[in-house]
Amino acid sequence: MLLSASAVRIILLVNFLILQFIWFFTSPLTIKNYLMKFEKPESLFVIIITLVLYLQLTGIFNLSFTSNSLSPILKLTGLIINFSGLVLSVWAKMTLKENWGVPAQHNIKRQKNLVIKGPYSISRNPIYIGLFLFLAGFEIALRSYLIIILLPVGYLIYKAVLVEEKLLQNHFGKLYLKYQKVTPRFLKINLFQIFHQINFI
Repeated sequence: MLLSASAVRIILLVNFLILQFIWFFTSPLTIKNYLMKFEKPESLFVIIITLVLYLQLTGIFNLSFTSNSLSPILKLTGLIINFSGLVLSVWAKMTLKENWGVPAQHNIKRQKNLVIKGPYSISRNPIYIGLFLFLAGFEIALRSYLIIILLPVGYLIYKAVLVEEKLLQNHFGKLYLKYQKVTPRFLKINLFQIFHQINFI
């Protein structure tokens, strides 16, 4: 049975709400902290993207490709990528616990430990990878031309990662440098290690 456009939107909406619910209720930031972030251009960009995604889900803002024989494949592929991104980002966020912080910043008082277990043993930035996959899968599932937003999102992620690396080097010193040598910045494809980390085997 083929997935209808409505079914795809409902699945994406559920995934989106799960992501936002977990992010909000596991965040050490207060409402005031979030409001202060809105002053930054990067934060404004994230808010705009969030609104655009919601508008896409309602069908108000629709920039889909013309229907073709690839549509069912794109829908299913997009949903799989979207869900994979959700799982990875949430797993990484829950692994960090109180060590999670605002992107491109480091709170020395709270973020005292260098987390290298779980998803952080296969990537130094699993949350970013997860969110990028989430967004990519979202746009692929909707067969949207807005997949082009992955370019500025990828650029912002890369910038944030470079800033965070310097902060972590300054704070953790040799410990972080050692971690850098054995763990890739983004992803090391090793299915056995991934399954082992999430206790599948």
